[in-house]
Amino acid sequence: MKFFTILLFLSIILSSCNKPQENETKKTETTVTKSEQKDFEVESCKCMIILQPNEENMKKAADKMKKEDLSEVASDAGMYLADAQDFGKAKGLKIVTSEDKVIIFKKEDGSTFKLENNEESISGSIYFFDGKKNPIKVETLASISDGKEYDAYFGVSLHPTIKQLQGNWAPVSMPEMFTEVYENDMLLMMPNQKFKVKVEGTLITYTPLENATEKLTRKIKTLNSKEFSFYENGNSLTKMVKVK
Repeated sequence: MKFFTILLFLSIILSSCNKPQENETKKTETTVTKSEQKDFEVESCKCMIILQPNEENMKKAADKMKKEDLSEVASDAGMYLADAQDFGKAKGLKIVTSEDKVIIFKKEDGSTFKLENNEESISGSIYFFDGKKNPIKVETLASISDGKEYDAYFGVSLHPTIKQLQGNWAPVSMPEMFTEVYENDMLLMMPNQKFKVKVEGTLITYTPLENATEKLTRKIKTLNSKEFSFYENGNSLTKMVKVK
């Protein structure tokens, strides 16, 4: 994979070896071929673009760091890019990788957006592009993995049942105090448990994300704009009401 060139390049710096080595040949083989044009063009598509720094800018960034920190930084950068690619593939995004200095994004309406890849960095940069709007830079791995930046840029396609669940819900016995909040495909169960929500037929599966350890399953009995009733983990019937 392309991100392994980061580890390889930094290993060359650390070894202070100026003569061509076998590893350098491997690096060339794993590097995405640069376009022969002056600029690298990204056709209109729904994709994740990984911009790697060129060797000059990578070396500038490395020179500003302590040598003992380089290996850790390179390792973190590799994992960061690997996790980002896994996320992109899971979302069905085309993965585009380049280290060209100028990137041209071609939009559906015929217009273009020019991006200069001149950042002095070890890890490079990641962008989302939908072929319609200008691309946006993804700042951190956390903003990728929690899906919020993806949803904000590409828009959320929710299951009809999850759309019905959006908002605040309270137990029938305490309608004035909501205990569950659905936002997109996430459930916040008060006070601080967070779950990923997935629907298959009348079965809802809640996968723990934060401050929760057990997966929950709920079989829907009733769901409308005012009432939500279900059997949780095969237990007795629970009824909830919508709270504005």
